[in-house]
Amino acid sequence: MEYRFDSFRLDATTRELRHDDALVALPARAFDGLAYLIRHRARAVGRDEFVSAVWGRVDVTDAQVNQLMLRIRRALGDDGQAQRAVRTVPGFGYRWVLDTVEIESAPAAEPRVPESPPSVPSAGTSTRPRRRLPTFAVAALAVALALTGFAAYRLLRVEREAPQAATAAAPASAPASAPIAADTVAVLPLAIDGPREAGWLRLGAMELVADRMRNVGLPVVLSESVITSTRGAASPPTPADLDRIGRTLGVGLVVRGSATLASRVWTVRLAVTDPRGVRHEVSADHADATEAARRAADLLLAAFGRPQTAPLPEASELDERLQQAQAALLAGEPDAARALLTGAEDQDDPRVRLKLAQVDFRAGRVDEAERALTALLDDPRVRGDATQRGVALTARGDIRYRRADFAGAEGDYDAAVKVLADLRDRPEYAKALNGRGISRVAGGNLDAAADDLGAARAMYQRLGERLGLAQVDGNLGLLEWARGHLDLGHTYLAGAAERFEAFGAVERLVSVRAGMLDLEMEMLRWNDALATSERLWALRDRAGDPGLALLIGTERALVFAALGRYREAEALLADLRVAHAGVRPQALRYWHAARADLAWRRGRAQDAADEAEAALDVWPPHSAPKLRARAVIVRQRASIAAGNVDVAAIEAELARDNVDSSAVLLLARAEWAAHRGRDADAERDYRAALALAQRQALPAQTVLVVAGYVDRLLAQRRADDAAAVAGRIAPCVDTDYDCALVQLAVLDAAGRPAAWTVALDRAKALAGERTLPARLAMASQP
Repeated sequence: MEYRFDSFRLDATTRELRHDDALVALPARAFDGLAYLIRHRARAVGRDEFVSAVWGRVDVTDAQVNQLMLRIRRALGDDGQAQRAVRTVPGFGYRWVLDTVEIESAPAAEPRVPESPPSVPSAGTSTRPRRRLPTFAVAALAVALALTGFAAYRLLRVEREAPQAATAAAPASAPASAPIAADTVAVLPLAIDGPREAGWLRLGAMELVADRMRNVGLPVVLSESVITSTRGAASPPTPADLDRIGRTLGVGLVVRGSATLASRVWTVRLAVTDPRGVRHEVSADHADATEAARRAADLLLAAFGRPQTAPLPEASELDERLQQAQAALLAGEPDAARALLTGAEDQDDPRVRLKLAQVDFRAGRVDEAERALTALLDDPRVRGDATQRGVALTARGDIRYRRADFAGAEGDYDAAVKVLADLRDRPEYAKALNGRGISRVAGGNLDAAADDLGAARAMYQRLGERLGLAQVDGNLGLLEWARGHLDLGHTYLAGAAERFEAFGAVERLVSVRAGMLDLEMEMLRWNDALATSERLWALRDRAGDPGLALLIGTERALVFAALGRYREAEALLADLRVAHAGVRPQALRYWHAARADLAWRRGRAQDAADEAEAALDVWPPHSAPKLRARAVIVRQRASIAAGNVDVAAIEAELARDNVDSSAVLLLARAEWAAHRGRDADAERDYRAALALAQRQALPAQTVLVVAGYVDRLLAQRRADDAAAVAGRIAPCVDTDYDCALVQLAVLDAAGRPAAWTVALDRAKALAGERTLPARLAMASQP
């Protein structure tokens, strides 16, 4: 939706705030907070509700909330005194008070990349250091993007199903979390007491100190991991914060510090407590902040017995701008980073072009980023620089993967792996391996994918990068799912979710939990699926892509339906249609398919046929084939039951080239042959559908096929054959209503009253609002 108020326009689809026609720079979290207040403008929003919606958790300090509200008000020309846009409700929370008009806006062509920046001052331009981090301008480009391999695959999984199971063996169990590494270092953002334009030092000086420690061989955690882990921490961090951050990152040394300007002299203080409980604290003074930070870092290293001998080279004007731009990007302010870089003197420098491409990607300008990277890779200066070329190839692979060009993405990642082969101890190499691995999962090359992901995991573990480990584990979960090892896949996904939650990485947590929900539904673990859907539902406003938020709600409705909670499912689907009226039409096909499924369950055949038709109207034939097949069979069954059959449409659907690779479509073809009286064809396809479902080892699909085949066998009075087929789903009868009905029907036909009574009680316990079919509610005579 688009909201208009005063002289502003806020477009929730493109995630843009405009004043008149000018784009207003607003960090992602501030945008989320503003949008939430506007959407709920009919009432006051409680402080805890606001925090939960924006941060995705409740352990957020008042200082953080106040800082965010200050940003929102400043963007609107408001302040805490006037309160003309956002009014503070004392002792409760906030309320949006400007008159607002809500209109429907056109969906965006490309969803904005979600970001979760910490609240830090904007990068300034007037006070710049004379020295720089030596490897900063290039190495920092390897920081993982907000949506990496797993999240992209999760968003695209409904567009291309996981490949058929391979024969490669799975590991016996998912690896445990990495232990605390006593010699691994995390350098926290510095607290800055100085002019506003020096705000960039909070992260810039952090990177400089971290790099000085890397230069003497200490393993130092990447900045993105540190920033993610510090969300919710006080400033300065409390002892409890430091303990939590250290445990989350798995490090033994957490360096915190401050930079204070007094009488034109900067004082940088650094402190760390080692695993033995010994506290080291140093300070250094200099007129230049980065020189003070360098000296303080070298003093701390000397206290560790690791003296620094390598001098820092003099920095150019361009070096300084690159350093400030990276600090702004780490702070989640790509527009500020762009402003710094577009003011650089040498716009043709490969480092500037590479950084600008990363900024474009983070800001959602994907086409511009891809064009810039392609041009950059043709530059002779980049062809001769392994690090820059490897990072650029990986970045273009990220873009192609996001667009579901899995072959193109794999090609870029593969080239990056080869270029970076001599830098195997660097995170850039691990990131390229991870990207190639998940691309190979999507392309069905599962054995090679396992090699890549295993190597990437080992490397991240060696580097002490727990955030990278979580990312790889999410991808390993998808790999094992694709192999047919559903329990192991779920174990990996649950472990990744636990780590992302510990880091406070909300966007990634949403993606992994959405994958867990899909898997739990496929495994017919409905109580687990309900719990996961509830946790996802609480984070739905942080999903980033409106299509993903709609899918989260749609799958929650399907869980309700599977548990017999029909009224809740129907109400939720109705609410979702209103809340997501502006999503792209193709995203609605899953919503229509869920409505069709619910209508069919409730016995409204014509409604089910109409909803399934609406879904298939915008559903490409080879997109998300397993989900599409379910819509096909619902439409076919419902149209036959309603007596409104389009014979040509059904036969055209069943003549497609993908029918023989889908157990559900084979079942649909068998049921159609039976309806048309072609018994031999029907029997052949029922058996083929059952055999394929068993090979693919997907429980939900197997239950659908078995239930359809058993109905056919019982109609032919083949009770023994029906019992044999029903035995394929016996493990699911205690948790899934449809399985329980199959068993009840088989026992009824077999004339086994004692066992039938037990099965009847089980089916009733699982029914919820459902009424058992009359023909099964009373036992037949033997």
